[in-house]
Amino acid sequence: MFFISLGMKIPLPRIDMMLMTSVAIVFVIVSRFLTVYPLLSLSGSGRRTSFITSLNLSQISEFSLVIASLGLAYGHIQEEVVSLILYSMAIASVFSSYFIKFNHQIYLLFNRAASRLGARTDLRGDDKEEKEDENTSHPIVLLGFHRGARALVDNISAKNSELLGKIIVVDFNLEVLKELKSMGIAGMFGDISSLDTLKHAHIENAEMILSTIPDMLLKGTNNYSLVKTCRALAPNATIVATADTKDQVEKLKIAGANEVLLPYSLAGEYLAGFLLKAGHELS
Repeated sequence: MFFISLGMKIPLPRIDMMLMTSVAIVFVIVSRFLTVYPLLSLSGSGRRTSFITSLNLSQISEFSLVIASLGLAYGHIQEEVVSLILYSMAIASVFSSYFIKFNHQIYLLFNRAASRLGARTDLRGDDKEEKEDENTSHPIVLLGFHRGARALVDNISAKNSELLGKIIVVDFNLEVLKELKSMGIAGMFGDISSLDTLKHAHIENAEMILSTIPDMLLKGTNNYSLVKTCRALAPNATIVATADTKDQVEKLKIAGANEVLLPYSLAGEYLAGFLLKAGHELS
């Protein structure tokens, strides 16, 4: 009811108000990069994390309307200011949804432009190191880092830790990427369903591509699409995919998978063997 009552008081948009709204939106976006970006960069988060976080925060909170309504009630501001804030919040929210959706692509444009201008985008001087990491291809590519990939990394770490340096993980979870970095594993922020992300990971040079996440846990894509895309980009790589059911195995192999994992079937077979053995002993 609060927002409805505010909406009923909004005047029709005017040219001068839309100009002021544009200025307010630009100010919000620029202020995020002037405040959030330096703090994250100085704390060692890296230029990618600093940029994407600043971009994702480029909106105006609806709580500002509550404060504006209080200011209007006390006579501190006029109705035009409230309308300006409301228009700015609504338009910024629309832009923000696309900023978040395409934040990786926007970062790549920003990074290229900064590189051409020779500007340092990491205040701690880690640009060179990050650039080398981004331009270095790895023979093993992990698409996503869920339980299967984590178990794989744990086993490799225990048996042959030197192999960890040959792995790169593509994931959109920044906390996961930080964890991988502490383990000496290269990580790249991005959506595994995006063709640009996979190209940026240099999977065309990969010798092995692993997709260990079942379809039921993937969002916006599936193993079939991932296999087709990866096979087109890396025709000579060994591709391992994950299936939910046995019916998907042949379909994934036709798409280009060399090996197909069936984690639920493997778990079922193990439990069935365990129960049969236990039942035999009990009888």
